[in-house]
Amino acid sequence: MSAVIVRNSRSGDSPPEPPRTAQDTLYPYAMFFDGGKYIAYADDPVDLLSALTTGYADLDDAGQMQARIRLAIDAQVALQAVINAEADPAALAALTEEETAALTGPCFEQPRIDFWYPEIPLVVVESGYQPYTDINRPISGIADVEYPPNMIWLKPLDEWDLLVSLADAGYISLSQATDL
Repeated sequence: MSAVIVRNSRSGDSPPEPPRTAQDTLYPYAMFFDGGKYIAYADDPVDLLSALTTGYADLDDAGQMQARIRLAIDAQVALQAVINAEADPAALAALTEEETAALTGPCFEQPRIDFWYPEIPLVVVESGYQPYTDINRPISGIADVEYPPNMIWLKPLDEWDLLVSLADAGYISLSQATDL
């Protein structure tokens, strides 16, 4: 089965009526994407990822993993660009060369930093670090918690984890029906 994709209403207009399955039930998942312009309704996470990555459902396991990593890196670039553009100019000016490179450098390889002290969030992709590569995972220098406010981790190793991490980062909006 594939996702049903509908164009979202414009701001201020009534939202579109959610489509129903062949069994006349609501889809268990809904995802707003492409800046909120579209809504994908689906039975499972694979169908949602197919809305973000053309042909995803037709790939084998290795191809799906590669597609999720590419999607995470594409989202990383887009999210970091927005964060950088919205950052306080004084906070940007106070960064070291290494910190600036981490925020603005290419993402073919994840930033090699030990600690991230700036308050400006750094977007990173989990699969680019140990134990999946030889690069040590950076540690937040301002908060000793699993999800520090100055680091955004995208998690492409699992389909649902990727979708949740993209939603937590603000790249998509994700809803899961609790009562069908």
